[in-house]
Amino acid sequence: MRILIIILFSLLVTHISASESDEALFNKILGVWTTEVDSDDLKTEGIKEYRSDGTLITSGKVYIDGEFVENYFVKAKWQVLDGYSHVEILESSHTHVLPIGHKFSEKIISVDDKQFIYEKKNGKQYTLKRIK
Repeated sequence: MRILIIILFSLLVTHISASESDEALFNKILGVWTTEVDSDDLKTEGIKEYRSDGTLITSGKVYIDGEFVENYFVKAKWQVLDGYSHVEILESSHTHVLPIGHKFSEKIISVDDKQFIYEKKNGKQYTLKRIK
């Protein structure tokens, strides 16, 4: 019986530690970041604002072959669970690319005062630079 109590207590403490870690990551991510994705002829530049109320606002510009094509805007809700940023699209200027209700998760690699590195499901890592 004593062993069972120790195991249950260990599981409880582990769960609390993971939650505290997720909360710490959430707080470190809060703020405004620049984002840039460049692949072949398509390039996006933008700003991501992670808010304490769990909303994420992303806006920016799309370029094809170096020429400006259009602006984009996305509003989402986000949270950190088990070391992953979980995002659900609430509004999107391009619903054919990011439809409302679309959900995705990204593994948080590291986050500090200057940069936020995350990994998408395809294994590719991205780096955001902090503005504020």
